[in-house]
Order: sequence, then structure tokens, then C-alpha cells
Amino acid sequence: WEYPAAGVPILASDMPEMRRKIDQYGIGLTVSRELNPESIAKSVNAIDGERLAEMKRNCGTYAAAEDWHIYQIRLLDLYSKIGHSHGLLKPKWRQVWNTLISRVKGAWK
Repeated sequence: WEYPAAGVPILASDMPEMRRKIDQYGIGLTVSRELNPESIAKSVNAIDGERLAEMKRNCGTYAAAEDWHIYQIRLLDLYSKIGHSHGLLKPKWRQVWNTLISRVKGAWK
């Protein structure tokens, strides 16, 4: 996430999750897992200025869509549901927890 957030396209080994994000947002390229130097150089050298500029622009879209704050709200909701469903949040703590969750959600909207 840090590279695209800084506007730097990604060069990554061809692993499924990396390829999925890179292809989905057009934020870089993947190379063979064997990491052959000649193959890597060929892939990098094939990127022209226009394609590089496009990848840099796409980095902003990726950084906004994959921002931690989006996942933070989902994660807090998940913790709350688990706590409630297993009786782990006692009545007093449920109220405190719900207040905390509401504040966090309100701060990031």
C-alpha cells in the first residue's frame, strides 16, 4: 500500500493477491517468481513514459480505495458482532463499546 500511496508503481513477484491488486488497479507489473534478471529488465524496459504516467495516476485511485480507514470500520464491526454473539461484551461494556464504535465511524465518514 505504501508505494502506491506515494505514487510509486509496484514491481512484484507473480503471486496471486499481488497480481490481482496490480491488475485490478493498473498500478504496476508482476514478474515471474523465478526472478530472472534478464526477464525483469526486459519487463521494466518495456514500460514507456505514457504507461508509467498512467500507473502513477492509478496509484492515487488504489490508495483511496484501499485506505486503512475503510477496513478499520469493517474490522470494528466484526469485533463488535463477535463480542455480542458470544456474550463477551457485558451490558456496561456493550454501551461503552457501541459509543466507541459510533465515534470512530463518525470520525472517518
